[in-house]
Amino acid sequence: MTHLKLYLPIVLTGLGLFAQAPQPTVAPETVVATIDGKPLTAQEIDVFLSALPPQLQQNARRDKQELVRYYALMTKLARMAEEKKLDQQPQYKGRLEFARDNVLMQSMIEQEMNNSPISEDQITAELEKNNAENAQANTRVLYVAFGEKGDGRSEAEAKTKIEDLRKKAVAGEDFVKLIAENSDDKMSKENEGLYPPIKKSDALPDVIKNPIFTLKPGEYSEPIRQASGFYLFRLESLNSGNAQQDRQRVIARLRQQKFNEWFQGLRNTLDVKFENEAFFAPEAPAQGIPVPQQD
Repeated sequence: MTHLKLYLPIVLTGLGLFAQAPQPTVAPETVVATIDGKPLTAQEIDVFLSALPPQLQQNARRDKQELVRYYALMTKLARMAEEKKLDQQPQYKGRLEFARDNVLMQSMIEQEMNNSPISEDQITAELEKNNAENAQANTRVLYVAFGEKGDGRSEAEAKTKIEDLRKKAVAGEDFVKLIAENSDDKMSKENEGLYPPIKKSDALPDVIKNPIFTLKPGEYSEPIRQASGFYLFRLESLNSGNAQQDRQRVIARLRQQKFNEWFQGLRNTLDVKFENEAFFAPEAPAQGIPVPQQD
């Protein structure tokens, strides 16, 4: 079996040289080849193909004829090995048992991972949490500075001005016009007050982020004081991402969590006792060959 494993990459690596053409749809029960007169169906080839390591499957799909030749060679050599009773020899029997157990282990893991029951309530709760964490706020901002950046305006004057501007905006005056005529932030002023999208994970002070995420589109924040001025935000829109993609990510995360709990619980049930300390002692690092010293 070891030689077959070594041979497999050599055979399939060469398949990458063939150009990949669109594959016609073939019914699973269709006989697509015969080996020593025995029919081989499309389904049997697909099952064999799915057992290959993922990194080899793509190349194998490019030349299924070569894949069938390898399948024929593998099964022929395997039958020859059985005739010689190689599967009963200790050095090979242990490998076969390991291979079987390994496949069954992987199958059990896949079964548990893919079929863990996830309720719709769990998905909904996680989606709501996910939307809250990943929501993106699009805003416009008006900034009134004080001190040096405000041309000597005092903090009290700046506060009075921005509170007055907020009243005008809430009353229905054009916020973009108010920004153009009053904002001290040159960058946002030139962009009609548009501020870069804000997420809760952004490195902005909570005193700025938290009020924004309590707003509904069209609503204005209270003036927010910072080191050299006051900010007034209007929420333009709140995006929560792609609902379908988010749902799939949430389901995958929930299944991973359930699997981790199941797997850790399984590990905790293992009854393993180590009876010989000498056997399990760390091996000494390999020593290099001494180099003769020249006089």
